[in-house]
Amino acid sequence: VSLRLLDSEDEAADAMTHGLRQLFIFQLKQEARYLDKNIPGMSQHCLRYSSVGTCQQLKDDLLQAAVKQAFMDGKAIPQRQEAFLEMLEEGRSRLVETANSIAAHLGPILDSHLRIRKKLKGNLPLSWIEASADVKSQLEALIFPGFLLATPADKLRELARYLEAIEKRLEKLSNAPDRDRMNRVQVEPIQEKLASLPPSKQKSENAQKFRWLLEELRVSFFAQSLGTTQ
Repeated sequence: VSLRLLDSEDEAADAMTHGLRQLFIFQLKQEARYLDKNIPGMSQHCLRYSSVGTCQQLKDDLLQAAVKQAFMDGKAIPQRQEAFLEMLEEGRSRLVETANSIAAHLGPILDSHLRIRKKLKGNLPLSWIEASADVKSQLEALIFPGFLLATPADKLRELARYLEAIEKRLEKLSNAPDRDRMNRVQVEPIQEKLASLPPSKQKSENAQKFRWLLEELRVSFFAQSLGTTQ
């Protein structure tokens, strides 16, 4: 056990939740071993994920996300051992089901991610240059090592739609580059405002709400037929 002095309340909260997650995982060695070998479709998920990170990174990320959702989402940090043990037993029965649910979302997400990456490879038309840079930036903010844990559970269920919106945008890009540019210039100032926030502020509740509203805004501009949640 060690003590650290952190610069902000947000950093302290992050450190606390990380430590609590690791405590749960330490108590769930048998379940963790089972998940490591028995997540449906994991070998295919790993192949699709190979451009992002390693298979073990994906497995670890899925376990961390499943623990967060099954044990911690909507719960206060336990202050006493009895409260921790109660949370442990309550969440244990949900862990495998939660992990399988997360894994079920992975197929459509990683399939779409792979298709988009393929479309952005090679010599692109001149009319694609600016739009492709925007899409690459968006893609890197959605899918990265650790994205399953970093993405809130309700937004993880929307990732496939956000990626499908990118695919629909690219399908229309060659025929309507000016329309794409008009939509992009409306999105960019909002994105730049979010990116200009200090790192310590970007994880705040308001900044995160703003960040996911931006994804819905992109859907409304570039793939309106998919609909939005707002």
